[in-house]
Amino acid sequence: MFAYLTLIPQMWIYVNYFTWLTGIVILVGLLAFWIFPSHYKKVALLLGITGLIQIIISGFVYYPYHIFVVVPLQLVFVGIFALAVGVVIAIYGAIKKKNIEGRSKTSS
Repeated sequence: MFAYLTLIPQMWIYVNYFTWLTGIVILVGLLAFWIFPSHYKKVALLLGITGLIQIIISGFVYYPYHIFVVVPLQLVFVGIFALAVGVVIAIYGAIKKKNIEGRSKTSS
């Protein structure tokens, strides 16, 4: 059993934990955006930073051998998804804020 564990790169274990953590942050971020839509900038920033960190961390999976050469796609996909959700929330919040400001100016 221990022979099999030595074949797994050390970073692989940490990246798997961080992938689960990123998934939890995505769910919490979406829940926070649903409950507090006025804090869209904070939620988008949290998701964007988490996505970038996930992409960078997943590049270190095979650190001693091939850094950023062989990156497992499923690990990068979680980071790209978090980053994309953060961008969508930021754009949605900015558009909604601009529409609300436009309506208040025209009704005055």
